[in-house]
Amino acid sequence: MKNFILLFLLGFMQVNAQPIFQFDTISIPAFAGENKIWSLQANLSDDFNYTYNPNTANASFGADSLSLKWNNYFLNDWEGPGPTIWRRDHVQVKDGHLELWVSREEGETKFLEHSTAPAYPATRAGCVTSKETISYPAFIEARVRVMNATIASNVWLLSEDSQQEIDVMEAYGGLGLDGRNTYFSERIHLSHHTFVREPFQDYQPLDWNSWYTQSDVNQWGNMWLRVGIHWASATRLEYYINGELVRILDDTAIASKLPDGTWQYTYPAGFDDNTGLLKKATSGFQTGYQEMITANSLEEAKSLSNISVIDAYDYLGNGKQLDGDLHIIFDIEDQDWLALGGRSPTDEELQNRDNHTYKIDWIRVYKPENSSCQEAYIDLNGNQITRSITVSDIIQSNGFVDSGFNISYKAGNYLEFNNNFEVKLGAAFEGLIEGCVAQ
Repeated sequence: MKNFILLFLLGFMQVNAQPIFQFDTISIPAFAGENKIWSLQANLSDDFNYTYNPNTANASFGADSLSLKWNNYFLNDWEGPGPTIWRRDHVQVKDGHLELWVSREEGETKFLEHSTAPAYPATRAGCVTSKETISYPAFIEARVRVMNATIASNVWLLSEDSQQEIDVMEAYGGLGLDGRNTYFSERIHLSHHTFVREPFQDYQPLDWNSWYTQSDVNQWGNMWLRVGIHWASATRLEYYINGELVRILDDTAIASKLPDGTWQYTYPAGFDDNTGLLKKATSGFQTGYQEMITANSLEEAKSLSNISVIDAYDYLGNGKQLDGDLHIIFDIEDQDWLALGGRSPTDEELQNRDNHTYKIDWIRVYKPENSSCQEAYIDLNGNQITRSITVSDIIQSNGFVDSGFNISYKAGNYLEFNNNFEVKLGAAFEGLIEGCVAQ
């Protein structure tokens, strides 16, 4: 039985040859679409199983000279937000990880861009930008270790003109030696921005639920996790944490997974007549956050709302859509609001280099493509049944999904792949083995 399945799958792998990456046996949680499969974008995917040494000069790197995927800086000459000064020599690849870290030079200071405050001690940090871009529809996921620090470990996407931004993750995982960052250390920010650069204007959803929490996590610092975005369309974003869907922005409404596992469906409460800006809550624990109205479902919320949650003020002037070609960025940021709130790292905290090292294990990027599939149905005795199979014959579930082949199987049965692409079947397995290649 195992030999049949292995030969069956290897046939598809040879037709649709792709590099073998560390993440190849991890299923993709997002739905590619009817009659579509996910196709790996190898030019933007990386498991960092090579070495790149820190370099003070402008440098590109990848597994070899033919796959230079990353630059050791931001996409332009901006130094970074707040007291941040991005440094090319704060980037390396070693021991299977991309690593960025933080340091400080005595006496080095920086003024904040959007404040009249005195100069702050500068925070040197690493930043890496993809050389190529991705557009929707796409699924992007990275496995990262959040810093046990008071400043941001980020995965984000940005357009060349810096007007469209998707924040896959902003995490502030450390408590600080004095516990001053306890509130933010247990939260992950899941958001996006649309900008007007001159004069500067910034829209992002400011609802309470944009700060994701889990009942079993007190702080995210030093935790390894998978963070993903399904950029399904120009008006729909789906956020994933450890393979679970936790937040959806769909045109005019938002769905958010709450700490107790239930979902809440909301839409903007409207614009303030005096300021012309979106209303903010003025009472309760959500005071200061964007005021939202609750509905019974995402569909109901969308039907009741006429305000875009993608670009509420139409800053982009393109029909309120996220439709750009975006670079992928990993970076560390000591942002303005952190510095102003006294949450920049102290010199004493920076003595712990490991707490202030951001690690990325891998990143994978996929786009949906039309598929051509062959099928074999396996019965409870492990026999191949040669007959026509329809979707109604099985219960679809999240089996193994890859650009080379798909596995669909009956819910509750056991099916997995090891790194040699050998299949383990539960004793009572029954389901559809479906091998697909992109057309």
